Amino acid sequence: MGHDDGARRDSLAGCADASVPDPEPAPDDGSDVDDLAPDLAGLEDTAIGRFEATEKICADHADAVGNAPTDPAHVVGAEVLEVRVGDPDQVVIRDGVDVGLFVGLDREEVWGGPDPDAVMPRPYSFGCPAEI
Repeated sequence: MGHDDGARRDSLAGCADASVPDPEPAPDDGSDVDDLAPDLAGLEDTAIGRFEATEKICADHADAVGNAPTDPAHVVGAEVLEVRVGDPDQVVIRDGVDVGLFVGLDREEVWGGPDPDAVMPRPYSFGCPAEI
């Protein structure tokens, strides 16, 4: 018994030419992807403000324990290096004399490394309380 290849070919005729319809476009809900992104400028301003607020906290602590206060030059000119993608609570800054720090906005803390328990770099480790 043989197969009728001609009939099979005829039944598949046109299949190779059939086009797949384009997917329906998503309905426009009026929002823009940019509207969903966090306000990075606002986060940057908040982080710098939080860091600047530590100047008095650190000066008071240094005075209380008999250490020299952190030079105000550390605060002047601080800038944001990075807002951590996926975790806008963490903002990496560089102080006025090129020392890198992390600012946690939800916790209202400043720390010295990716882990909030990281030791503060000098001069902050001597002039600031451990939990700023």
